[in-house]
Amino acid sequence: MNRNRVNNPVVLAVALSTWGVGFAVIEGKDMLVDWGMTATKGDKNALAAFEIEKLIAQYRPSVFVMEDAHAKDSGRSQRIRSLAKRLCAVAVRANVQTAIMPRQEIRKSFFPDGSATKDALAAAVADIFPEELGRLLPRKRQAWMNEHFNLAVFEAVAAALAFRRAGK
Repeated sequence: MNRNRVNNPVVLAVALSTWGVGFAVIEGKDMLVDWGMTATKGDKNALAAFEIEKLIAQYRPSVFVMEDAHAKDSGRSQRIRSLAKRLCAVAVRANVQTAIMPRQEIRKSFFPDGSATKDALAAAVADIFPEELGRLLPRKRQAWMNEHFNLAVFEAVAAALAFRRAGK
């Protein structure tokens, strides 16, 4: 694959969670090429960085997209903020352009007021890719439930689509 694709740029987007890293690869404007979740145990950050290195080597993306984990309103843990910094460094070392998007910008790409929940965002993404992601859509989370493992996949796809919709 050619790294400098003009007509069909490849976007690798990731979403960080306590379970691991959700990822999505989109080619062109809206062709979902690959998606999934890399679960990590032990040294989670090192394993996640290794998995992202493999994805970069496999897909040779034009751009690496991730939600801004360092924003004041992100509420992300120190481990996740460290992981975000590490993954950006992995992309830079691989000569891949990085794009850090605020959560609000990603959500506004799907909902004009930007106030959607993660469940609503996941449902919107599943509506765009029903064959690929419909079966992965978790039930709406109740207040007492933990966040579903697969939500990070939907967040990664949402980040990639928001990046493309922004015309970047």
